[in-house]
Amino acid sequence: PLFAQLPSNGLEVHFDFNGNYTEHQSGVDGEPHNVTFTDGADQTPEGAILYNGSNSYVAFPQEFFDGNDAVSTSTFMVRFRADDLSTEQGLWNKDGNWRENRIRIYPDGHINLAWAYPNYYDGVGSSPGAISQGVWHTAVFILNENTGQIFIDGIETGYQYGVENSTISFLENSPCPSDIRCNRFGMVRWGGSPSRFFNGAIDEFAIWNRALTPAEICQVSSI
Repeated sequence: PLFAQLPSNGLEVHFDFNGNYTEHQSGVDGEPHNVTFTDGADQTPEGAILYNGSNSYVAFPQEFFDGNDAVSTSTFMVRFRADDLSTEQGLWNKDGNWRENRIRIYPDGHINLAWAYPNYYDGVGSSPGAISQGVWHTAVFILNENTGQIFIDGIETGYQYGVENSTISFLENSPCPSDIRCNRFGMVRWGGSPSRFFNGAIDEFAIWNRALTPAEICQVSSI
């Protein structure tokens, strides 16, 4: 719904979920499983995708960043509403060349982006209580020069997990599962199987190949 307001410079990935499952930079459609559309964060009818917390997800059959195996500077943005915070849940999950990249929420009200590359794990997350049940939030994660920041609704918050390397792999070296693919929204692949299903709605998701400026962070966080 806010596609026109997103900075276009460096925009690699964009889903507005405005009555569609399309990644707008490539024109490739996602594959919905047991999801429905609901009003978006800005009240746009069918402006977000609703996940039921048990078996719904959207699989995406294409790599991001053309399968680039070494993206060291990036910005992730997800606009979402958690309707149940009683369990750990996955908003987005992408297979990499060694482990998986994930955005997850937790019962204590924190959200994190975790990634892995050969020989290390890394991540950046918010403080507990940064997200509330039933409330629309915009989370922005910035990875740049081996540092990590997170902004919730335009305000910097949280903590690092001792970020040592901001390089993220977007390349999957093994065949993608035919049902959940290598990219998916609404759950994570855990031990090779779908798990941690999301109960709530996702309005928008984007990735840039650069660090957004403070003004741009406020821009994408405005509804």
